[in-house]
Amino acid sequence: MTNVAGRRPESAALANLGMLCLSGLSARQLARCLPPLIRGALAADPIGLFWCDAAGAMQDAWVENPGFLSSQVLHSGNIWRQQNPDAWPRFADNVLAGPVAGVLLPYQNDGFWGSDFYKGSYATIGVRHVMDAVVHDGCRPHGCFLIMRSASAGAFLPDDVDLARDIAELVLPCFLADSQPPPSSRRYPGGLAIVASDGDITYCDRAAHQSLWTLARAGDRPMIDDVNDDVEKLLRRFCGEDVDLARSLGHHEVRRFTRWGNFALRYDRTDHGQVVISFDQLLPFAAHVAMMIARLDLSPRRVIACWLLVRGLTRKEIAWTMNLSAETVNDHLDQVFAALGVNTAVAAMRHFSD
Repeated sequence: MTNVAGRRPESAALANLGMLCLSGLSARQLARCLPPLIRGALAADPIGLFWCDAAGAMQDAWVENPGFLSSQVLHSGNIWRQQNPDAWPRFADNVLAGPVAGVLLPYQNDGFWGSDFYKGSYATIGVRHVMDAVVHDGCRPHGCFLIMRSASAGAFLPDDVDLARDIAELVLPCFLADSQPPPSSRRYPGGLAIVASDGDITYCDRAAHQSLWTLARAGDRPMIDDVNDDVEKLLRRFCGEDVDLARSLGHHEVRRFTRWGNFALRYDRTDHGQVVISFDQLLPFAAHVAMMIARLDLSPRRVIACWLLVRGLTRKEIAWTMNLSAETVNDHLDQVFAALGVNTAVAAMRHFSD
């Protein structure tokens, strides 16, 4: 793992990201959790993840904006690249470039920004600048992640490219992780939708739309298959029967196990006849802890010390693992306890377990 402790102000965010990527989940199962932590290290607007085979051919993708990966956008991108072979690299060529970040940057110019493809894809989600980083193990690529910025956020600088390389190294374990998720018992909020008594959708946040997007692509169908990503159609397709059931039962829950992770969809009828749908992703304890630690605003070494403590290591083992003195570890843990509002290791463990 990249040595991030104490090197730059964004090192704490990289430490948090590293802990999450060691939780045993695959990159697909962490797709929703990774972007907030990546943004903590590198300023970005939408973030996407892409997967490839050993030959560099794209196999799958996920982007925070659900409509961006519609079949219409993907088809138009393929057509544009065929008509303009020198204007943008093919995904395979891009990924097979190796351990490189920022390889898309030279292709972004007035010709690209003026193209119909740009206007129908990146421009629709407010993106002006695009950078990616290849995730590789030294022998073969496994995919890449896409960092996108609006015009107001500014272009990417050389330091941003270096950070993207660090992030690519940190996320490698989750690209290599088994696709079968470990036992999961903790809930990570995945959005909220409300269906009125007359069946109209009165509210659906972006996180819920993301959940519906993943359910629509949870099988073995090719990513580029034509899927209608209209949120009302998706919600009726995957939740319609359960909404009707909730109207008669009052509430119930459905579990869905997919390659994007395990989800719990909870349906609750209100006194006014509405049905509130909560989309929660089920995470294993290690990932749950990593997400909780990320909220504490700790220094990089305290992030790691806290993670090791919750994973069951003694103070002596933490000192040996981190190559620190016992006194330094005690100081780090005291600061962690202060951030948690507790006084002992037992209380800290209880905090993360509750």
